[in-house]
Amino acid sequence: MDSALLNISDDFVKDNTILQVVAGSHAYGTNLPTSDWDERGIFIDNMERIMLPFEKVEQHKFEYDDIVVFELSKFMPLLLEQNPNVIELIWTAPEDVLKLTKEGQMLLDHRQDFLTLKIKDSYVGYAKSQLGRIKGHNKWINNPQPEKEPEPIDFFSVVWNYSENKEFNKSYPRENYFAINLGDNHFGLFENTDGKFPNWVDKRGNPNPLEKGKIKQIHELNKKPEIIVKFNQKSFDDIHSNWKSYWTWKKNRNEKRAELEIKHGYDTKHAMHLIRLLKSGCEILEHNQVFVKREDKDFLLSIRDGKYTYDEIIKMSEDLTNKVQDIAKKSTLPSETNYELAKSLMVKMYSEHWGLQLKNEHKNKLKIR
Repeated sequence: MDSALLNISDDFVKDNTILQVVAGSHAYGTNLPTSDWDERGIFIDNMERIMLPFEKVEQHKFEYDDIVVFELSKFMPLLLEQNPNVIELIWTAPEDVLKLTKEGQMLLDHRQDFLTLKIKDSYVGYAKSQLGRIKGHNKWINNPQPEKEPEPIDFFSVVWNYSENKEFNKSYPRENYFAINLGDNHFGLFENTDGKFPNWVDKRGNPNPLEKGKIKQIHELNKKPEIIVKFNQKSFDDIHSNWKSYWTWKKNRNEKRAELEIKHGYDTKHAMHLIRLLKSGCEILEHNQVFVKREDKDFLLSIRDGKYTYDEIIKMSEDLTNKVQDIAKKSTLPSETNYELAKSLMVKMYSEHWGLQLKNEHKNKLKIR
């Protein structure tokens, strides 16, 4: 549930935050003078909301700046799924840690215990998402969509022409005909010269067949369709969806990103994050550590500056994706997630934060340092 709906204040979250760090480009070391300031963190909610199922809070966004803080019960499942953004939160460089409590330190003490081979899929998956945006936007840049919205009328084809007009063998009339729905996106067209029935397509080009009640009148006249047409629904849906996505993207895209795309032919910032994710995946699988602060920041910034062509970025990403797969085969990271540790750690952290005393049998079972 959105914390705003429950009137959870910034001050409450701030007081109960156990870990807060610098995030984004400032954490990676790839920030520019114009870069936004981002922070991420973890907080522990009150006992009532955690124990009862009615008002669960997953995260809180501060009213000022770009600060997002996850509730612990939301953070932990994302960590076990090896979500890159969540993993980075507990591997942020010490100089970028803004707040750390004893409960937060428990997470940092066990951060390496939560790394698994799922890294391979999660980091590659997030990279593919970036790559999809790059390819999609590149396609739109090179093949802009027309301003006129596609209409269904342009996606009909003639299946059969029973009329004497041979021109209708390849093209269909747009006016002076009414239609009956024959099923499976097929329509029978009948001459409508007296205008007694509505035109077979409406003003927007959508099929406009007769209502069932009026079809009986046609049967009584013993009339047969002069032309049978088929509406190519899938082609229309695909092209219309692409058109809609293009104009939504063009209307809402970030002005700075638009400048990069116009200048370089692709979003170089997306490309930088794409390569950073894949390189990070390789490093984690090979060294069992997460290097948030990037030693290769100059290389990453050169990508953002457009040093490499679109084709070079695609090739680079393909090579790194293959490298992730190869390193994963030799990695010493466990294949299974340590759910028992996660559960034990969460119980310990909640208990410590709320000032609860665990019974000895629970203490022995938890074995949390």
